Amino acid sequence: MNRQELVEEYKDYGYSNAEIAEMLDIDIFLVRDALVKPKRLNSEKRAKGIGGLYKNKSAKHFATDRERESFELLYKYGPLELNKMINRWGVTATAVFVHVRPVILRILKDYFASRHPLPGTALEMISYFSNDLRREVDNRDNRVCQRCNRPQDKKTIRYHKIAHPGLCTVDNCITLCTYCRNTRILPRYYEDRHMFDGMDYEAMHTWIQENDPFIQRNRVYPKGKIGTWKTK
Repeated sequence: MNRQELVEEYKDYGYSNAEIAEMLDIDIFLVRDALVKPKRLNSEKRAKGIGGLYKNKSAKHFATDRERESFELLYKYGPLELNKMINRWGVTATAVFVHVRPVILRILKDYFASRHPLPGTALEMISYFSNDLRREVDNRDNRVCQRCNRPQDKKTIRYHKIAHPGLCTVDNCITLCTYCRNTRILPRYYEDRHMFDGMDYEAMHTWIQENDPFIQRNRVYPKGKIGTWKTK
């Protein structure tokens, strides 16, 4: 990792320019230069379309809320019980019985292919943690990212499923922030989708402490080696 990437990473974590310059033992003007983004050429910019003019900007938010409601229903009744009710009464009557709108059941069926019953392993295939499970994880992790140790709010907290597929349980969940999950954990998972198989919370926590380059740099940083510092 070169100096510019290192400065950008520290900036992403909220450090000021002066703090970065002090930690890396470099002049502050070098920090400012590293954070300057080069202008994109016109040939690199995407052409503007008109599709966004007609798209409901809140549709994604509503769809997310519906999906969460459908997954909460899956946790409450389980796939086998829902299949029995739908086969016996149909989607509309089942929705009335379980006190949800019919669209919630249709979203759930569409998620797993609407022409077939819900798979018996449906709870192992999703990455959504129920409200009850989230409260248990919050009691353990105190809503603090287990990689960068920063407190999280509703917008930035992510309940990361460690081993997937697998049941969503407290032991199969670790609290991360959006940045750490998207830029440091998921890329490793996409490189090797079996990397975290069989891990639980304790094993994942140990893996982060032993293999994460950012944590290693915070422990010992070789002075004067900024430009040539490499990470795994």
